[in-house]
Amino acid sequence: HAEGGAYESVGRLGPNFGSSSALFLPLAAWLAFGARFYSSFSRTTFKPEVKNRVMFSLLWPVLVLTSSKFRKEFWKALTNRQNDVDKS
Repeated sequence: HAEGGAYESVGRLGPNFGSSSALFLPLAAWLAFGARFYSSFSRTTFKPEVKNRVMFSLLWPVLVLTSSKFRKEFWKALTNRQNDVDKS
């Protein structure tokens, strides 16, 4: 029984590690794109209010999927960021 229990716990360890890695990558992407959009928010045509900036930065995945205007502004903010740095 002791050996069977040890093998079972090792068998369960693999899938749990894989699923946590699968959750880490989307979370990291969500945070990275959200932070980048937050810092580039002034390049959009949205009202420059803190509430909008925070809410849009947190909800960007849903908004990109559901709103063509947001999608356009989101990518404009992210892609124009490098151009603005080069002009300085």
